[in-house]
Amino acid sequence: MKFRKILMLTPITMFPIITISCGKDVKTSERLEQEKKIEADKAFINNAILTKAIVADLYKKDIDKLLNEFNNENSKYFKNSYELFKIFAAYNLSTNSNFFAEKEEKEWSQFLNFDNIATPGVIPDVKRFKKYFTNPRTKIEFTINKMYLAQKYFLEENEEALKKASPLVLDYEIDLKNYNLINYLIKNKVSQQWSFVSSNNSDIYSKISEQISKLEDFNNFLIKETTTLNKSAPELLIKNSYNKSDIDESKLLGYQGFKNNGLAGFEKLNSMFSKEILLKEEIEHRTGFYDYNKEIIIPPNQLSENPIKIYNSKTKKFELAYINVFLPKAKKASKQFIEKVKKTDSKKYEKFTSYLTLDDIYSKEQLEKLSAILSIVDPELDKKVAEFFKSQGYKLDVLEEIFNEEKK
Repeated sequence: MKFRKILMLTPITMFPIITISCGKDVKTSERLEQEKKIEADKAFINNAILTKAIVADLYKKDIDKLLNEFNNENSKYFKNSYELFKIFAAYNLSTNSNFFAEKEEKEWSQFLNFDNIATPGVIPDVKRFKKYFTNPRTKIEFTINKMYLAQKYFLEENEEALKKASPLVLDYEIDLKNYNLINYLIKNKVSQQWSFVSSNNSDIYSKISEQISKLEDFNNFLIKETTTLNKSAPELLIKNSYNKSDIDESKLLGYQGFKNNGLAGFEKLNSMFSKEILLKEEIEHRTGFYDYNKEIIIPPNQLSENPIKIYNSKTKKFELAYINVFLPKAKKASKQFIEKVKKTDSKKYEKFTSYLTLDDIYSKEQLEKLSAILSIVDPELDKKVAEFFKSQGYKLDVLEEIFNEEKK
């Protein structure tokens, strides 16, 4: 019988080594049981890796005390975990109102028992959440931990930590505070969208002159044209300083969700995601109703003065959209910071005067929420987060082939 050390993630301090053993080359009941154990080990290892990283970096707790923290509903760890779960739940319920009901009836029915099935479209309560979280086979704890690590990755502001992770050198035209998040938003053209398109041209002459000048106009048109009237849950809304009218986005119909590189139909907005243009402060509006004919965003507080025609003369369709574009803004650098930056590369930063920041646009709480949402939206983000933690001195050797080899 041979044994292999398969996986560890530690910030220099030593954690227990987890091992698995190989079996015989026959499909016996013992062999099948072993394969189940290997799969269970994989889930456990993933959870252990992320939990220990979180404990080390965020909560400064011993691993054996973390469960006690979770069992205390007044603890910071429990409260934060449930807030992240509500984001995860709201995101999945927005695309499938039966997400948890189906999980409980099918995938989780073998190891979780409930008196009644989860209510469709409703975020599970604390009691249900605790049951999900404490059973590793639901992978809810694993998911929550990934969201924690994404937050740490996106909101890291320590210059030395960022230097370790940067493949070349830091770009000082990007605020070191939220450095990774700002770069991600620019590169991935992240937006949140509400929209509706109708090619139904019946009674076109009576509708062709219709306009919207307030939120109610937007909703009323959708109510007349479609039965798909999705709304965004409050847990998925990101408040920003550009929404000066305090429009309640949770009341908007036609919710489409968060989009990465999803500006089809809004091509003119692509130019917004240019560092050079952002530094020149040439972007006027980042949130509001989209005018398809003028190809511009009209902020909510200016809509009554600039009503939008519903009929798109270019596509010959009736189109409405509301969009949030997540971008930084330019901020003048202090004299001391300018001097510091020029010392790093006088030629590159010869004309350096400003840098891009998220300050004064989003609060810390909103940035934490956005970071958590992006960890769900983008399945490729896990790799970037893993690379970041490796650069910080964590030992991360994810050797998937070992599991496969052990099954042979």
